Amino acid sequence: MAPLTWDRHTPAPPPDSIGTEPSPTFEPSDLGLGDSFGEGEGERTVITAATPYDLRPKFTGRAAAIQQLQDLTDKAWKEKSIAFAVVLGEPGMGKSRILGEVIARAKTMHPGIHVLQGVADENAHAYGPIARALTVRFGLQPGEDPAESRDKIQAGVADVVQPSRVTEIAHLIAHLLRVPFDDSPVTTPLLDSPQRLEARLFMALKRLLSAEAERNPVVLVVENLELCGTDTINFLQYLAAGMRDQQVAILGTATSELWKRHAAFGDGEVAPTKIELGALTPAESEQLLRELCKQLSDVPARLVGHVKNLGGSPRAIHELVRLLLESDVIAREGYLWRLDAEKLAAMTLPKTYEELVAARMRVMEATERRVLEMAAVVGETSWLDAIIALERSNQPIRDPDGPTLAQIAASGDHSRVSVVAAIGKLVEREWIVEVPQSSVTGERELRFAYPNLWSIVYKSIDEGRRRSYHAVVARWLELHPEGRTPSVQEEVGRHLALAGHPRDAATCYRRAAEAARAQFANDRAIRLFDRALACIGDHDHSTRIYLWHDLGSVYELIGDFEAALGAFERMLRLSWVAASKTKAAVAFNKMGRVWRRKGDLKLALEYLERGLELFRGASDARGIAGSLDDIGKTLQMLGRYDEAHAKITEALSRRGKRGDKRAIATSLSRLGDVQQDRGQYESAYNCHKEALELRKLSGDRWGCVVSQNNLAALAFELGDIAEARTTWLAALPEAEAIGALPLEALILTNLGEVALVDGKLDEARSRLENALEIIEDIDDRGLESECCRHLATLEKLQSHTQAAREHAERALEIAKKAGLREKEAQAYMTLGDVLSTSLYDADDAQGATTDAEVAYNHAIEVLRAIGNEAALGKALFAFGRYKAETGAIAAGKDMLRDAITLFSKLGLGKPATDVEKLLATLT
Repeated sequence: MAPLTWDRHTPAPPPDSIGTEPSPTFEPSDLGLGDSFGEGEGERTVITAATPYDLRPKFTGRAAAIQQLQDLTDKAWKEKSIAFAVVLGEPGMGKSRILGEVIARAKTMHPGIHVLQGVADENAHAYGPIARALTVRFGLQPGEDPAESRDKIQAGVADVVQPSRVTEIAHLIAHLLRVPFDDSPVTTPLLDSPQRLEARLFMALKRLLSAEAERNPVVLVVENLELCGTDTINFLQYLAAGMRDQQVAILGTATSELWKRHAAFGDGEVAPTKIELGALTPAESEQLLRELCKQLSDVPARLVGHVKNLGGSPRAIHELVRLLLESDVIAREGYLWRLDAEKLAAMTLPKTYEELVAARMRVMEATERRVLEMAAVVGETSWLDAIIALERSNQPIRDPDGPTLAQIAASGDHSRVSVVAAIGKLVEREWIVEVPQSSVTGERELRFAYPNLWSIVYKSIDEGRRRSYHAVVARWLELHPEGRTPSVQEEVGRHLALAGHPRDAATCYRRAAEAARAQFANDRAIRLFDRALACIGDHDHSTRIYLWHDLGSVYELIGDFEAALGAFERMLRLSWVAASKTKAAVAFNKMGRVWRRKGDLKLALEYLERGLELFRGASDARGIAGSLDDIGKTLQMLGRYDEAHAKITEALSRRGKRGDKRAIATSLSRLGDVQQDRGQYESAYNCHKEALELRKLSGDRWGCVVSQNNLAALAFELGDIAEARTTWLAALPEAEAIGALPLEALILTNLGEVALVDGKLDEARSRLENALEIIEDIDDRGLESECCRHLATLEKLQSHTQAAREHAERALEIAKKAGLREKEAQAYMTLGDVLSTSLYDADDAQGATTDAEVAYNHAIEVLRAIGNEAALGKALFAFGRYKAETGAIAAGKDMLRDAITLFSKLGLGKPATDVEKLLATLT
């Protein structure tokens, strides 16, 4: 067979094809194509605005608000006491303008003042407005060599902070601004720990600003706080708390949406002052109009009367004056303006801001309007090359592979020139602004001057043209070097959906969702899986099965068990339609796990056994092993340890030594749990340790936390309280980082128990109450019973007998209803302990004694039935001590001897010694 070559397998074009020419034999430089493909390294397309209209009036109105802000900042400079304020108002009320006036006045009084200013929008990366402010602070330019950017950052930091801090602060800021130092000794060790990285970044920025504030006043301005991510909000509150004694002002603008998105904003140690801007009064509206039109010899009464009815919006008044200029009702003649009375008389003056914007668009030059509409389709934030791609897509090209190279060279890149010229006009007339730091590497970023301006323009575009534009933008984004990253894939999916290509959109959303799930960005993953399902349609059963599986798994991870069951039920129904045994078996297993987490072990076992039956029917070896594992875990929770051991060891043997590491780790982890319950502690330790190593090797973060918890629980059982505390404390931040609420609640509960043993009762209450809050939200019955038991013990230690009894009875009721035999026995034990404290209560001593004995006896009966010898030893110890204290010395001693026998058999030296010491006092 001849070798495969490009020439042999590429069909040749027909002789009469139009627009395709033979491969030329010339150098690319001969064509002069350099500028036609955009900016090269170190190059920058200059967007030049024409001479702007003089619409920068002196500040008018808002006397009370400006005075309040001035007083706050003056106090900050004079007394070195931070000013933290948020200017609130609806769009168009002049929030940015009032901050600009405060800053201008501050610069007059303090020429060396340092201002950092950033604007938030929906497309910004983490800490978007902070990053944009720092980009300007260090003089970084779009498209410049990263090494040059790093040099600027390093030099700028070195000018301010002490030499020993320069490397740390510069490297962290460079990482934030997406020009990281290669193999940075500062950031590289933190990349796997987002929480530690964030903490170090916060400290670095605080140190930089503190050093700046030692020299001159500092103002940090963040506009559109309602559009900020949680990262920026947390950072601002961190700064406000940490810089309260420095000459710093943190000023923001926001709408009422701020507290809907960030309900806790302002709840930190330093609360912001809220300054609300309402509508201008009629007199203030007239004053603003006259200031804007100061170059007219007279302002007509019709215009004055009209602005008084524009709702008091400063922006609407600005838009009206712009409309008059752009429609030539007002003509510029040098410095002075002239009003055309006839044109004014013929004009119908728009009554709302939306009507004003629409009227301005109607008088706009065709190319400018087309470019503006293209920018709106890209989004509130757009990029120069995306708009150029849209402009070129409008050009008639007969060849599907584009114009010839000669045609491109001959055009002089008219498309780029015309787009850049139009953008210059749009910037001049304040439709759009250029963004200092682009959210897409290497691209010139533009943003609509105001969010509602973008929405008005977007809605005005013909639907058919809008759909075709969205398709082009999706292709442009995907061709970018970052086109396959999760954030860009989400944006590609959005454009494809709006372009009318839902199946392709679903693919992009799914790709982004899977990446979010892998990073434990759980809320984002849920949102993206939902979007993928909405786009995929009704007939692609296979894809819908996978999507419901993945969505349900995320819900299970975060503890939303009802949502998880709903997702897996849909997966099961679709599996029936598709006649897929294996996918139905997976759905049954998934639902069984959820029911187990909810505490309904009987129902869980039914689902898991049905899954095993289907896997056997499909001869799915991996599925069979997984089912056996899950059934074994459920049997262990039911106290049927021998059966559990048999199922899990069978699963482990089926997996083999070279099987999937995560699956083997799961089997080992569950086998370790069973061995621990059976008192085989050395075997349990080996299982948990090997499981942890395998999970580390496979990058299983969730599994690592599970193994850490298991090892800590084993250490606690063996009496090594310090080791248990250390291991749980190490595991807790990781559980929080991956958003695994059930794991977080489990570890908090265990830390609460450790605090009880250590006598740290305040810590115990905090840990346990935080855990219970999570548990009640996720509906985990086993954990709820456990947590209530510990709270009962805490209340008993603090002599709150009634509260202790209520918690113990709640723990017992939950365990009995869920069929959790071991938890039931533990709850009886706790109830016995609580009831024993009221032994000498004169009101009902005998009754209390009887109740305590009944509870202890029930605990021992259950533990004997399920064969948990370690727990049985503890029960005999507690009941024997109680008997001795109530005068039944002989019976008590018998129980204590039985406890020693069990502890010795299991190798539990410390509890055995404790019992022996008690027994010695009774002889």
